[in-house]
Amino acid sequence: MAVGDLAEKLIEKTGMTTKGGKRSEKEKAKARELRIYRVRRKEFLWEYVSLAQSMFEGIPFDLLEKLERKLAYVGVDDRIPDAYKPADNANEDVKAEFKRCEIAWGLLYDLTSYYETASFVEVLAEYEELTKIRATKNMKKLAEQFDEEIVEASKVVKK
Repeated sequence: MAVGDLAEKLIEKTGMTTKGGKRSEKEKAKARELRIYRVRRKEFLWEYVSLAQSMFEGIPFDLLEKLERKLAYVGVDDRIPDAYKPADNANEDVKAEFKRCEIAWGLLYDLTSYYETASFVEVLAEYEELTKIRATKNMKKLAEQFDEEIVEASKVVKK
């Protein structure tokens, strides 16, 4: 347990303004920001990989499965949400498209962090640079919208 000067140094280093018990308004704002960011990060990545999966069109399904296994390790916090996964009885075209998305996800997910927020507009530029696939106007608007939402959530509420 940290005591005295060590505890003060830890508080300064982490930016936490409270020493226990209730959180400060700044800490609450950061928590709101991260809560929204984490959800939007996955939504945004899925939107982009839906475009980027075209890089892998024409590759046979069995080869897609092999590629996907090579990129298989994705941490719990970075996995594709179940809502995006195809039904078990989906046809092979749907499953192949999902595999292509999975491979693109494996290439792109670690450009952002679950633990730190980043500008979606800047992230989109990184995605485009890496994949050489241009984002649509709607995708760019979505990035701006998500950035505005994060900024709004991170505002400190004054009482």
